[in-house]
Amino acid sequence: MKLANFRKKHRIRQEDLAKNLGITQASLSQIERGIIYPSLSLALKIEEYTRQIDPDNYIKATELINPKKLEEFKLLQKVAK
Repeated sequence: MKLANFRKKHRIRQEDLAKNLGITQASLSQIERGIIYPSLSLALKIEEYTRQIDPDNYIKATELINPKKLEEFKLLQKVAK
């Protein structure tokens, strides 16, 4: 739900955000409603995109991914550094 609120606050249409992320509007809708989780790479794209729009209040990838994949995500971040 946080992603939907961010998008609405910044007056970004769901269709436009989906296009910028390279996904369908239907997929974005499902992510926003918590029906599906984005992949790790998509979560990072969302973080990067929202950080460019609002560096102080962006959506962190860790807030979007499946909690079961959180450890994998943290490990990948360490390796990338």
